Amino acid sequence: RLMVIKKGKDKPYTIAETRGRYFDIHPQAGIVVAELDAYNNTNIFSDLHIIDANNGRKTKITHGGRYLYASWSPDGKKIIAVHSELGENALHLLNSKGNLLKILWQGKNKTVLGPPDWSPSNDQLVLSVWRPGTRWNLELFDIKNSQWSSLTHSKNIETTPHFSADGQEIFFSAD
Repeated sequence: RLMVIKKGKDKPYTIAETRGRYFDIHPQAGIVVAELDAYNNTNIFSDLHIIDANNGRKTKITHGGRYLYASWSPDGKKIIAVHSELGENALHLLNSKGNLLKILWQGKNKTVLGPPDWSPSNDQLVLSVWRPGTRWNLELFDIKNSQWSSLTHSKNIETTPHFSADGQEIFFSAD
């Protein structure tokens, strides 16, 4: 379930039933979440859904998309999604209806991407990245130049990074 607790209230309530674990909220565009769905009655793929935070209505925006995670652009008009197929991850830029606009980066060498977060300045993403020979580290992805830069290189498992509201800090969890 996707739950909410309102300020000043003591009981949470359910917004929507979901099979997704990671979601991103935009105040106007809604909540984007990747959920496992049956596709062609023979496969289980992960697709993107938009949930209206006011009424819980869920709209499926991809079909057989193989999207693991998604994050809204600051203006709520685009979505960055981690695509997974044949053991390789990619970064897909989608419009708010789930249509592919551009493949920003195509993985190689079995690089694995975690949930992305879009910078408030609209020019970078931050993700946890696993590369062969390393552990989970944090990296920035420059959207305009499609370039990666390393933020951490440690023995810790660093995951679920998020930009601060002003984009000057990145919060993340680590073991």
